Amino acid sequence: AKALGGYVLVLMNPLPLAAAAVGGVAAAYYLGSKESDEFRKSLALSGNQVGLTVGGLADMAKNMGAVSGTTGAAASALATFAASGAVGAAGIQKATEAAIALEKYGGQAVAETVKQFKSLGDDPLKASVRLNDSVNFLTTSLYEQIRALEEQGRTIEAAALAQDAFANAAKSNAGEIQANLGTVERGWIGIKSAILEAVDAAKGIGRPETIGAQIAAKQALINSYRYGTA
Repeated sequence: AKALGGYVLVLMNPLPLAAAAVGGVAAAYYLGSKESDEFRKSLALSGNQVGLTVGGLADMAKNMGAVSGTTGAAASALATFAASGAVGAAGIQKATEAAIALEKYGGQAVAETVKQFKSLGDDPLKASVRLNDSVNFLTTSLYEQIRALEEQGRTIEAAALAQDAFANAAKSNAGEIQANLGTVERGWIGIKSAILEAVDAAKGIGRPETIGAQIAAKQALINSYRYGTA
């Protein structure tokens, strides 16, 4: 009791509180700015096979965070996909959303889902047949389409087709996992989500303004002059 009382007194002292606040802001700034560094590293490691910029990935992470979770989780998953070169620019957001959803509701980790997308990119037909045993996403029609594209030497198109179907199946599986969660599991996920959202909001201090946000700000300024509200 004496130790606890002393601890409470320390917490009530404004100097330690101020120091903790400053330290927290500094840490949040560092973690937020680190996301851009991870994007740069990921693009460099893959030779930017995904064909996106750091700003493009940051915008994508922000949009995904607003819909399906936190910007930080989206940024981390996007960086993993970008580093692998597994998916092209047109499919990376959908693939990332599927990977995040699976991990969030107790499915496999994002890294494992990235490996599966990578295998589909490397060898679309064989990987589709192998993954179909566990995910059950391959129809006869889809199989024939992928096979025909490969035979024509259009491997990139075959991979994109297989990955899109796989992403749809993965998101559907994540939805089924979520629907079958028990009350305790749902409550625990809710608690974790609340904590992650709070941390993510703090990390926003260090995130550079995205290209989309810059464009919106400039457009607002133009409108203010145009309509005389400036």
